[in-house]
Amino acid sequence: MTSRDEASEALRARPSWVPLLLVAAALFPVATGVFPPIVFYAALALAIAARLFRGVAPEWCFGASVSVAACFALLGVVDLVSRPFTRELLYSSDFEQFGDRNPRYPWFAHFPSNLDVRRPYIGNLARRVEDMDLSSSRELRIVTDDWGFRNAAVPDKNGEPLDLILLGDSYIMGSSVSQGDRISSILETEFGYRVYNMAVSATAPDAQFLLLRDHLDELPIDTETRILWFLNGANDLQGMRTGRHREESLDEIRAERLLAQLATRARTYRKRSPLRQLFDRFTSEGSDLHTGASRLALPSGDELLVYNMALSTVTRAPEVVGRGRKYELLVDALEHGIRLARDRGIELACFSVPAKSQAYAWGLSAPPGGKAGDAPRYYSLNALASQMSPEWEDPFVTSVRRSLAPHGVPLYDLLPPVRRAAKTSYELDGTLLWWRDDTHPSPAGQRAFATAIEKKLQRWSSGRGTRKTRQGRRKH
Repeated sequence: MTSRDEASEALRARPSWVPLLLVAAALFPVATGVFPPIVFYAALALAIAARLFRGVAPEWCFGASVSVAACFALLGVVDLVSRPFTRELLYSSDFEQFGDRNPRYPWFAHFPSNLDVRRPYIGNLARRVEDMDLSSSRELRIVTDDWGFRNAAVPDKNGEPLDLILLGDSYIMGSSVSQGDRISSILETEFGYRVYNMAVSATAPDAQFLLLRDHLDELPIDTETRILWFLNGANDLQGMRTGRHREESLDEIRAERLLAQLATRARTYRKRSPLRQLFDRFTSEGSDLHTGASRLALPSGDELLVYNMALSTVTRAPEVVGRGRKYELLVDALEHGIRLARDRGIELACFSVPAKSQAYAWGLSAPPGGKAGDAPRYYSLNALASQMSPEWEDPFVTSVRRSLAPHGVPLYDLLPPVRRAAKTSYELDGTLLWWRDDTHPSPAGQRAFATAIEKKLQRWSSGRGTRKTRQGRRKH
């Protein structure tokens, strides 16, 4: 008997570890989210067949198949061990790095409670399209309260009432900036408001209403508290998936919660596989990973990246934007929020948040050597050209304003003041209000947003004949 035959027989004679190896090889890729090619599972099947039909399968089949299975089992172990060390390298946003499923509503994500971390960060658009020469590393500090929102602490219910409660997505949460540079922090420190920021990244108005409903009665509020609900055009329409904000769905949500938690936690765990992240980066050409941003130039030649999806509604008429199931759900969620606020005796206003491409529409063009046709399918320089007029309004804003008018709720468009600030600061000293490599505003942009919001609040207050904040609350 040759040495190769003896080794093969030795492998066959160890039933105690070979079945365990095969089970581990099959389960590790599934559990970790690594999806090996079909050839792996074919090799695994051959190993099992070689063991079951010893006299039929070739002698080399069993050893080779077990070797392949062992390699993938080892990859599974490497994947598990490397997770704590690869999170910063693989994820394109602070929320992807640290976010987890919301414990009450596990179909959307949330920061964990009482988080306090400092991490280096590179813009999500640069990582999305692997265009790193426009990227710049900066350090972020992220702090969350007992509920997982980006606030220093949950205010005492019996303490001094809040002036403002903010609802929205990553723009208002303050993605890509540190704690003190966020819009809500600036409204507190520079304009003297008592603010609670309830915004969560990657949420739409249905999820935002659920969060408001769950926490509003636990916050210190009175009749002078105001809810500011920030809407984000195409993102909100894309994010409206269900009608679970409706009262009749509450029993269904409670019944599904435990199973949904388990299922979504499993999906989140598998999605965070470092090996799968790398695999997706090399195999997803043509997907949003590679076509989600366009590289454009400002008049001076400075280049920046813009998010293509932000322009998915601008070329449509308001009547078209205002149709469809997702738009109906969006308006329905807003109406639920309006009723909830009025039941508590407080007022609500909506604000529209502009995208980077809209704020810089006055100056963007194809970079040197490029042309509009090179850009991905969502992008159009002609669409930007139509937005250069001061009278232009996003069709999404027009549609939502019409829908809110019967309820007496204002919708303030932040595009005009933010666009003016973007142009002024750029022409003055080249300062950008957005990161070149990110979807979200820089600290200078957060301040411009906060200033525009404060002016809109003055307008709202003077129009209703009410005080802006409680006596002695403002800094003078």
